[in-house]
Amino acid sequence: MERQTIALNEEYAGKVRPTLIFYITVAILGGLGNITVILVYCFRMKKQDNRYFIPVLACVDLIGCITNGIYFHLDDASQFIYPSDVLCRLLSFLVIFNNGVSGHIILVIALQRYLILCRPFGRQLSRSLRRLALFIICVLSLIYASPVLFASGKIRMTLLYNDVNVTTESCTYSSNVEKQDFFRHVYFGILLALILLNIIVTGCLYIPVIRKIYHTFSRLKRMSFMSQNLSKKEMECDAPSMNHGDETEADHGDECNIVQARMRNNMSVTLLVIIVVYICSFLPSLITQALALEEPEITDTVLHFNLYYFFLRFYLFNHVLNPFIYICFDLKFRRELKKWCCVCL
Repeated sequence: MERQTIALNEEYAGKVRPTLIFYITVAILGGLGNITVILVYCFRMKKQDNRYFIPVLACVDLIGCITNGIYFHLDDASQFIYPSDVLCRLLSFLVIFNNGVSGHIILVIALQRYLILCRPFGRQLSRSLRRLALFIICVLSLIYASPVLFASGKIRMTLLYNDVNVTTESCTYSSNVEKQDFFRHVYFGILLALILLNIIVTGCLYIPVIRKIYHTFSRLKRMSFMSQNLSKKEMECDAPSMNHGDETEADHGDECNIVQARMRNNMSVTLLVIIVVYICSFLPSLITQALALEEPEITDTVLHFNLYYFFLRFYLFNHVLNPFIYICFDLKFRRELKKWCCVCL
């Protein structure tokens, strides 16, 4: 009987292996990328208010890459012989909690950018308010992830495999509730609604920021300041001016104002791409999860099986792509990363 269970588990693992290998590879790359971001911000970057949430988000994304990678591996490789009830509950909780924290941090980043660019003379997020925001985010995520600690776990089932009844032990989100279908529909329906609401609010906050970016870019295009000198000029503006003539100092000040405007826009564009990636990574998962609530038939072919899990787990890219976004769009981060690499080599 045990041999049949192992054979069933191996057959299932073989079906989902392509998707598992892909997402484990993605999680490893994301973990390495987020470690790099954390190290650069800890040892190379000066602390700035407008970048306060970036290293925090990198820590959350690193945890997300690790927990989701382990969760995917155990769910696929040990679907019918799950090793531990405690591990099932813990991983299920961490996956939901971590996704909640990550999504809400991106919302607060959008709010902070909105206040900086669209309400520059209004009240801004002070350090105490930013810490309060992180505390509220953790409490909210804890509240709607905590039911999984009690509802999830290993469930023992008897399945017919090769004309033989086999006993399996699987990890599900609703193993320890009587009305499993009802819990799954209500709980995950609420979660999907919260994620969708978070996406809508984040997008609405950044629409005025996009307009501001567009107008600023249009204004800067009319100036003769060349973008290829941006990094050099930024370093000059960071240092105290050594010029003595009033006219020269005025020119230097004008150049620094242009540099600062370009750097603000550069950071805004970087955060815009992060928000777009967040929305695009969660939407396929939301749609697939919504379809899963109706229990569609997805196991008719191996291709459909892998496509289902590929889109269901698409949210992992929200934890993975941010470091590569910084490298591509954030000029200051890229400059410090290059310096750090040169020192290490």
